[in-house]
Amino acid sequence: MSLRRAIQYALLLFFVILLYFARYPYYPRVPVQLFLWLDPLVGISAMLSGRLLIVSLLLGLAVLASAVLLGRLFCGFFCPLGTTIDISEKILYRKQKPRLTPEHRRFRPFGYLFLALALAAAAARLPLFYLLDPIPLATRIYSYVIYPVYVLVLNLDLDLLRPLARPLGWSDLEYTSYIQPRFGANLAALAIFAGILFLSAFQRRFWCRNLCPLGALLGLCSRFNFWRKTVSDACTDCAKCYRECPAGAIRDQAWTDREEDCIKCLVCRDVCPEGAIAYPLRSPGKGQPLEVDLRRREVLIAGASGAALALAAKTSFSGNARDDQILRPPGALPEPLYLATCVRCGECVKSCVTNTLQPDGWTRGLSGLWVPRHQMRLAGCEQLCNVCGQVCPTSAIRPLDLEEKRYAKLGTAVILKEKCIAWEQDRLCLVCDECCPYNAIVFKTLEGRPRPVVMEDRCNGCGWCEHKCPVDGAAAIVVKPLGQIRLAKGSYQDEARRFGLYIKEAPDEFIPSEPSPNNSDLPRGILPSEP
Repeated sequence: MSLRRAIQYALLLFFVILLYFARYPYYPRVPVQLFLWLDPLVGISAMLSGRLLIVSLLLGLAVLASAVLLGRLFCGFFCPLGTTIDISEKILYRKQKPRLTPEHRRFRPFGYLFLALALAAAAARLPLFYLLDPIPLATRIYSYVIYPVYVLVLNLDLDLLRPLARPLGWSDLEYTSYIQPRFGANLAALAIFAGILFLSAFQRRFWCRNLCPLGALLGLCSRFNFWRKTVSDACTDCAKCYRECPAGAIRDQAWTDREEDCIKCLVCRDVCPEGAIAYPLRSPGKGQPLEVDLRRREVLIAGASGAALALAAKTSFSGNARDDQILRPPGALPEPLYLATCVRCGECVKSCVTNTLQPDGWTRGLSGLWVPRHQMRLAGCEQLCNVCGQVCPTSAIRPLDLEEKRYAKLGTAVILKEKCIAWEQDRLCLVCDECCPYNAIVFKTLEGRPRPVVMEDRCNGCGWCEHKCPVDGAAAIVVKPLGQIRLAKGSYQDEARRFGLYIKEAPDEFIPSEPSPNNSDLPRGILPSEP
């Protein structure tokens, strides 16, 4: 194994380990957002769309500087998606020749055109880089596709070993099991990943060569780099370097590199039978022209298309509808700023301990695609967990401590009386009251019966009542974004006090709003206890 391969695999393993630690309990000293912070497109997307300065995202300047000094080193060594593609190609296409020859460069402009389109859209406050940006894309693929399969296989292995637990005295193994994460977007993420791998049948690293906007940006920066190839007179024109180059960066006959395409993988040097290729550090001299069939008119059209998409998203009905079912994570910025700064990486979704956070679909149109939202019917928001804000790389979800998070009101529970067992069927049901962590649901005697009532000043919209409601299908009590608190800055506790909220643990209580002179006030089927 070459040194580059060893570094690639080690960095991919490091990426996976960091992603694994985006979980509950959270370890603050583990920089789970590191790869996203290093991605300059994440910084451009969040800061340009949100009109904010996010200090942690300035780390992306280090990657741009590395491209200026050393070329597209990030693509050849650090990019987890590029390494995943390399591994997949070795497995899937080991004995298959690519259908397109190395000199085929018809699709080269696409990455640059998408870069122009997404930049213009971000300037108009519509983030689109997440669609093709490799680091958020790799994070979603590993979070929504590979991680759930890993947990599934782990649980199946435990089931196979469990019969041995009791005879061997392994009591921990007998009861060990892991919660199976489920994501509504896993098939979409899998389809994208499968499409990327399918394109590799046509050209090695087809996606990296032709579609990756980060590769296009780093290519633009790398044309003046100090680390460039030299070919000595020992070259016999065997063209092996030309055929083996995974990025198609080598010029036919001249055997020199196009710097905007070269990912510094050093494959050409390693495969050269004469040892004629070297990569010394030397002065950059005059920058090479961009050898991409890219016309100024096409770039202007791409930019205008991005601006038009942003305007269309802002004026569409779905993008502006006041949906009373959408609940954002605790600490989420106000909606326009949240949509602008979220890079759809999926780290908060993956880290959610109850699996209630899910990537959104088309409910908010293009501007809300893949943005995290709560699905309270799946599970409530765990009140002792604040990981989603801790792992967010752009602070689209603010990192709150547990006390502040309690006051980050998601919404208010609303009882649908026509479905509620206690209201509609006159039967005693205490589930929502018993599961509420703040006793925001109390029973009052109304219409001669004990009925559940929501105390709105105690409810922070955690959603456990909706999750636990025993009614089949949609719950009889649902959380709606009524009275939600979303702040770009400042204290949630102060804001909650200003609105008179009292979100504290409290004992259960029964409020007799009407007199109950006899047993006829009890629900049918409930007998009074004997003295």
